[in-house]
Amino acid sequence: MSTSTTVRETDEGERRWFCGGGLHVWKATAAETGGAFILFEDRLDRGKVTPLHVHPDADETFCMLEGDIRLHVDGHERPLGAGGVAVIPPRRPARVHGDRHDGEDVVPPDAGHG
Repeated sequence: MSTSTTVRETDEGERRWFCGGGLHVWKATAAETGGAFILFEDRLDRGKVTPLHVHPDADETFCMLEGDIRLHVDGHERPLGAGGVAVIPPRRPARVHGDRHDGEDVVPPDAGHG
């Protein structure tokens, strides 16, 4: 797979509604990055809870732009607020709670799924 130059403005990118409440705005797809990663903005609805899940072959990285979430990783709950970053290694079960405030995070999950 070859890579291409990708430039997207603030409101640009394909929009996909996410089960449980939220909107993904795709900023870079696996096809555009040669399968290295995918990148999307996740606009969480208040009360959104993702199911416990793993990414078997890639890190899952959160970069909070605004708002607050709670991450459940390795049996522990950790808050993550605006300006915060979290990196969850492959094969670690994780769940996200977006119930503190409406917020946004940028997530590059499992490469090649995009």
